[in-house]
Amino acid sequence: MRFGQKKSPLLLENEELATVEHIELEETPHSQDNGNLPESDGKTDAEEDKVKRWDISDCIETIGYGAYHWKVVLTMGLMSFADSSEIWIISLISYNLVCEWGLSTLEKALIPGLVFAAMAVGSFVSGSLSDIHGRKRVMLIVYYVFTISAIASALAWNYYVFVIFRCIAGFCIGANYGISICYSAEMVPTGRRGFNLLLLDLMWASGGCTSVSVHSS
Repeated sequence: MRFGQKKSPLLLENEELATVEHIELEETPHSQDNGNLPESDGKTDAEEDKVKRWDISDCIETIGYGAYHWKVVLTMGLMSFADSSEIWIISLISYNLVCEWGLSTLEKALIPGLVFAAMAVGSFVSGSLSDIHGRKRVMLIVYYVFTISAIASALAWNYYVFVIFRCIAGFCIGANYGISICYSAEMVPTGRRGFNLLLLDLMWASGGCTSVSVHSS
């Protein structure tokens, strides 16, 4: 454009629109960026990495071994005592049932055989159930069913009813044995896991010895 020549109204209008659009383009990214920027929480990268590495094992080690852990391991020990007593008593009373119901050799052998087969199934199934629904919940349900089946088998009026309730009890014993070992080991610090498992084994052996002593007397 030559010097001194006036601009046309159309050209002036286009220049004003271009100026306005340029200003909007300059302001909009800054406002959007400021709105999307995360607020700083004052933590350094090293502190954030340390928080991310903190897991449940670190929590268990930090908490240590206290009254709650003693309560849990003693409860698991009493359950192991009861389970062992039931296992031993099945073999001991088989001779009495032969005289009571006139059982054959096959029927006598099926009592412990079916119970141990049910225990194997319970041990296999309990792991998946406890992983899905939690150790404590599954263990409590299993032990309620075990108590009912143990009482019902003591009141059984014939061989077949007795075997059915004994199989249910065997299933619960197998399920509870696997859960109690896992629960007693994984909720305590690493240095006390051997102690918990040793206590469970001692209670299991004590239950068997008690059953034999009671039957002999």
